[in-house]
Amino acid sequence: MNSYSHNQNTPIHHNRNSKRRKFNLIQFTKMHGLSNDFMVIEQLTQNFELSTALIQQWANRHTGIGFDQLLVLGPPASKDIDFTYEIFNSDGSQVGQCGNGARAIARFILDQKLSLKQDNLIATRTNQMIVRVLESGLAQVDMDMPIFTPEQVPCLAEVKIDSNTPLSTVTLSVLGQPITFHPLSVGNPHAVIFCEDLNQIDAHLATALQQHPIFPEGVNVGFTQVIDQSTLKLRVFERGAGETQACGSGATAAAIAAIETKRVTTPSVQVQLLGGELNIFWDRSSLRMTGSAVRIFTGRVLVKHGDA
Repeated sequence: MNSYSHNQNTPIHHNRNSKRRKFNLIQFTKMHGLSNDFMVIEQLTQNFELSTALIQQWANRHTGIGFDQLLVLGPPASKDIDFTYEIFNSDGSQVGQCGNGARAIARFILDQKLSLKQDNLIATRTNQMIVRVLESGLAQVDMDMPIFTPEQVPCLAEVKIDSNTPLSTVTLSVLGQPITFHPLSVGNPHAVIFCEDLNQIDAHLATALQQHPIFPEGVNVGFTQVIDQSTLKLRVFERGAGETQACGSGATAAAIAAIETKRVTTPSVQVQLLGGELNIFWDRSSLRMTGSAVRIFTGRVLVKHGDA
């Protein structure tokens, strides 16, 4: 009996270990900034590789965790940087900037006690930002200077130049109607369209503009309505994600465009999005975004070794 038990236990124990080795447990935090929601994972103490299929699986709101973007915080690539920061849309595509995500990263660094510094310099694949959490609990991001040169946005259209502003203007026929917009980059490309009533916009225009060949890397389309001399309303259609409740970089681009075209008269602009409000400050020497960043829950996801 003892011999039988020993022989029986050995393969069972072996099989359990074999099964256990086939999976990884990855810790994550679900967060949101003005209802623009994220899955945040850190690659400082966890070792994994991502695939498009895995990101799409996690992003599914019915069978996965569900999110607009996946944010990955990693170790610095140089001594001058505190952290690296990667952003993936729900379709698995990678982008260079996410303003709401940057605020979520600021809160994540503080909550996880990953740094003793108040200000942390984080680098994406396209730019660098300083992030912090204020005493009020709001998160703040000091952003890189915007890019106005159309070829660097990139936007390959013929543009109209105004000597009073670095911002350019493009008028283009989209779906048979003329559309005027302002192209600029704040780490990712944006087309800002000013309109009289956000309730009357045509979402198909956003899709058509995103797919237009003048934008070889696609574009985030922001429909912007001026409320008063310091307030905007905004709806944003993002590359790879569609219309989102909020877009920090989109709010930043809209505020810059409104300031540069003198549609608002103050360097501090309140931008009202579907998910809430952001404050954008732009005076041509500094660019700063302030708004909420909220942790929803934390968890662990089981992933096969072959998938991650």
